[in-house]
Amino acid sequence: MYTGTIAGRYAQALLRFASSNGEEDVVYSQVKELVEHFKANPSIKKELDSPILPAKVKLAVLYNGVKGDICRSLGEFLSLTARHGREKFIIFMLHSFIGMYERKHGIASVVLTTAVPADDATMQGIASMVKEKTGSSSVRMESNVDENLIGGFVLRIADMQMDASVATQLKGLQETLLEKL
Repeated sequence: MYTGTIAGRYAQALLRFASSNGEEDVVYSQVKELVEHFKANPSIKKELDSPILPAKVKLAVLYNGVKGDICRSLGEFLSLTARHGREKFIIFMLHSFIGMYERKHGIASVVLTTAVPADDATMQGIASMVKEKTGSSSVRMESNVDENLIGGFVLRIADMQMDASVATQLKGLQETLLEKL
């Protein structure tokens, strides 16, 4: 079975289970915390993939990624994945859950990457434009700084990306010039 299929099925089950327990919003919040925990601690993936570590230790690693107590729905979901030996797919399940939740609730996920920090007016303008163009009820904005862009920006909305960076334009120009030689 493919990773995407497994992740999608488990994420869909989590969404339904959390919804039936009235914990959908809490699970969404805690899942986002777990994803950030994975980003901040890349060694977690190795721990979850380890055939030596028992499921209880792997669950403890995951539980440490959430501030406070994990809600019942997410706790039972994590236990289920551990019982079925699906720990190595958890990060994919979490991302799938976030996507499903955001689609269900009309939330557009936007990542803006610029060479210098974007000001509040720019962020608000982009959020307004995204709401208008996508028909989303709200926008979840994330802003990153990558000095290698030199100037311009890269805007990602869900799975679409618009690259208007100076670095990409210079690379395109270089490729064009090299083709002419």
